[in-house]
Amino acid sequence: MVIPTIKEQWLPQYSHMQTCFKLLVLDGEARSGKRVFAEHFAGRERTLTLNMSATKHPDLSSFQRQQHDVIVFLRVPRADGPGLHEGAAGPMTTCAMLGQSATQ
Repeated sequence: MVIPTIKEQWLPQYSHMQTCFKLLVLDGEARSGKRVFAEHFAGRERTLTLNMSATKHPDLSSFQRQQHDVIVFLRVPRADGPGLHEGAAGPMTTCAMLGQSATQ
C-alpha cells in the first residue's frame, strides 16, 4: 500500500479557488522541526510565519498573495485548555475568507 505524501494530497487544493481549505496541523514538542517542515513546502521566502502566543486572532496584514504560498501559525493557544500548540492552525468550525471574520 502506498500512502500519498502531503504534497500529493494536501497542497493541490490550493491550485484553484475554493471557499474552504483543509488545514495541516502539526503538533509536537518544542524545537522538533514543525516550522522547518512547514516552510519546506514553499520555501522560507514564500512562507508567512505568524506568532500567535500573544493574540487570539492572527494579524494577516503582512500577507501578500503574490509573495506568500504558505502561512504558518506558531504557538496557537489550545482550544482544550492551557498551553500552546506549536505550529498548529487551531480548530475551525466555520469557514472564512482571508481578511473576513468567520462571524460575518
